[in-house]
Amino acid sequence: MPADLGNRAAQAVELARKAGADHVWATASQQRDVEFEYRDGALEKVQDTTSRSLAVQIYAGGRY
Repeated sequence: MPADLGNRAAQAVELARKAGADHVWATASQQRDVEFEYRDGALEKVQDTTSRSLAVQIYAGGRY
């Protein structure tokens, strides 16, 4: 995981704690997919997709 995604997760945890969360859990991820398509033995298409996500679970006041 790139450092900036880890920093974003840490920032989310810090902000939730400052807002009064009792417990906070955060995860960040990045996924990259590369797809190649060939037709008649020749490369026809290349598709490169990157996605990033940040999930935060907060427990405050006895509730998630």
